[in-house]
Amino acid sequence: MSKYLRRVLLCSVAVLAAACNAVAVTPAPAVPRLTIATPEVSLQATVSSRPVPQFVTATPPASSDAYQPLSDADCQALQKNVGQTLKLSFTLSEAPFTDAVTGETGSGCMLTAQSSGDKFAGVSASEIQDTIKATLTGSTYSPDYQANGAVGESRGYVRDRAHLVVIVEWLPAPEANCSPDQPISACVLRPEQKLYTITLQAAQK
Repeated sequence: MSKYLRRVLLCSVAVLAAACNAVAVTPAPAVPRLTIATPEVSLQATVSSRPVPQFVTATPPASSDAYQPLSDADCQALQKNVGQTLKLSFTLSEAPFTDAVTGETGSGCMLTAQSSGDKFAGVSASEIQDTIKATLTGSTYSPDYQANGAVGESRGYVRDRAHLVVIVEWLPAPEANCSPDQPISACVLRPEQKLYTITLQAAQK
């Protein structure tokens, strides 16, 4: 190898070494680590913050099976018819109603009239009942509601869903001085000393 060629090779090696020494290896920058903090969750706090449901018990509606008064028109027609037949003035009002056979309750319209016995002299409670029955067109007599006593009589009638109770009764006037130890039949009374009360109760379901 010639001296010239050897010199060129040495120079080349020297240049490469210098170049290698001149290049500095820069390390890759550190990648920051992203840390997500997990909040502490308190189960107790979560549960206690929930609203507590409120349960309200609704009042049940009135039973549809309870007795109710007849319509105003029907009650007024009954008041007019019976009043004209007996020639008495009946008061009309709403009052509690109880079915004497089934025990069912509710309310109904009630007609009431009072009279001294001179108006019904020689007429029994049964005869007064018969007179009232003649005004109850379309109603059917119900023997289950029949009741008789020394001072009166009760009868019952039905028409569709309507129920009617008629009570005719009398009591001795205070001035008659009937003995409480004797049956009422033992007390001798003048017609005017018998005080009559006639009651009609009408209700429907």
